[in-house]
Amino acid sequence: MHSNDHVSVLTGDLVGFTKGDCDPERYLKDLEGALMLITRTYSFSYQMFRGDSFQGMLLNPSMSLRAALLLRSYLISLPLHPGNADYMNRPKGGKSTGASSAAARKRHDVRIAIGIGKADFYDLNDIGRSDGEAFRMSGLKLDEMKNMKRNLVIVTPWDDLNGELDVECALLDVVISKWTRGQALSVFYSLQGLNQYQIAERLGLYQGGISQRLAKAGYWAIEMMLARFDEMIDEHDLGSISSRTRGYV
Repeated sequence: MHSNDHVSVLTGDLVGFTKGDCDPERYLKDLEGALMLITRTYSFSYQMFRGDSFQGMLLNPSMSLRAALLLRSYLISLPLHPGNADYMNRPKGGKSTGASSAAARKRHDVRIAIGIGKADFYDLNDIGRSDGEAFRMSGLKLDEMKNMKRNLVIVTPWDDLNGELDVECALLDVVISKWTRGQALSVFYSLQGLNQYQIAERLGLYQGGISQRLAKAGYWAIEMMLARFDEMIDEHDLGSISSRTRGYV
């Protein structure tokens, strides 16, 4: 399908996939589960490539940051499945060596480059055949990120947006890097619109415990950034498609 409208493209790959700290097959299944969740929540179409990499398109640019945070919070909340190298370092009796203990402290995460721009043409059934500035910016930026020690970047055709978003995404990366699995899970449910009482009931905890988790996770700042991101999208009139698809579908 040809399009002159703005879309958002998320290109990403798994963090630490090639380092042997986890079971690669189960890590990939976790990623696919996260991507399917986004597909069920938004108008999101994706394809996997190069093993642990993916590219997906959202017709609604204002939802791209929320979708990226859902992906990351979901993966971070999952237990790490040790790889073969970790098991080989585990002595008899079940105690870990220093090497496997270090691996146990690692966690799942995904590196995501969001490109917002025009799509020359796209095929929702075959994202690999799609092209346009949003696709090219997202793919190129992901390759750059591997040397930047960044896990979230947003790039647009507008320099004024890029400057602000670069700073905000860098700060957001710092916040996310400190999440525990429990905090990430609470953020994941909050991003889906559940209140603290609903999250507490789902997790078998008290509301006060969820409140503490969200506070320590810096969720109030995340909400501020999501609101500011929506403002920037609206200010640059990127809603030709998103105005018809805003929110959950």
